Amino acid sequence: SHVNIALTVARAGGILLDFNSGLIVILVMRRLMTWIRNSTLGRDYLPVDEFIKFHKYLGFFILIFSIVHTIGHCVNLCKF
Repeated sequence: SHVNIALTVARAGGILLDFNSGLIVILVMRRLMTWIRNSTLGRDYLPVDEFIKFHKYLGFFILIFSIVHTIGHCVNLCKF
């Protein structure tokens, strides 16, 4: 079977784009942010108390995954 790598890359970029866009929404959910802040993940790995820094990280990843998603579709469009 033929595997369309460009379409796979576009789908992966889209999934990661959806995930990071969902994280942006989580920033305004106060109870959830309190729970994350008190968890090991929040204490050791995520800068949840630095909302601007966290927001900038998510924005950067959304930009990167948007580019990956778009390039995957463009390559797929040109190939087929």
